[in-house]
Amino acid sequence: MQLLNETLPGLRAVAAFHGDRSTTFVAQWLRATETAAQRLGLTLHPVQGPLAGEDPARWGPVFETTARRGIGAATMHEAPRFEVQRQLLADLALKFRLPMVFPFRVQVEAGGLMSFAPDLDEVFRRAGNLTARILQGAKPADLPVEEPTRYQFVINLKTAKSLGLTIPPSVLARATQLIE
Repeated sequence: MQLLNETLPGLRAVAAFHGDRSTTFVAQWLRATETAAQRLGLTLHPVQGPLAGEDPARWGPVFETTARRGIGAATMHEAPRFEVQRQLLADLALKFRLPMVFPFRVQVEAGGLMSFAPDLDEVFRRAGNLTARILQGAKPADLPVEEPTRYQFVINLKTAKSLGLTIPPSVLARATQLIE
């Protein structure tokens, strides 16, 4: 929310695309996103996309309705099927001129505006180390719970240009990767 707020002066409303809101993970994400939006004076609009197993083409009307409502930007909950649909989602965000923060770098590489997420290479490396310790006899219950320590902030400058956006220097300076 902070990155969208800094990038888009005058932003008032943000869509929060998600899958099944009845899951605990999605419900927690929506609460945290709503809290962040409120702190910045933004109105959050939860928007359910197609559920697992439904036709991904149903995203088109979801984006169209969001754009017609005058919502100025969007963010998206992470879900494996959304990553698989990354090209479709990035294309729709651009088509409907909706600046969007995606969960992961690959979605920004597909044409999304930006992402801020744990460095997955580091996460997987650390998971491999924990797995090795278990295979060497460590009890899983004795291993520490680990959280990501490195994050990636990726901006797609080509998408920003296509949307007619100028990314403020203060935001650009924090990016770990710029896609041109």
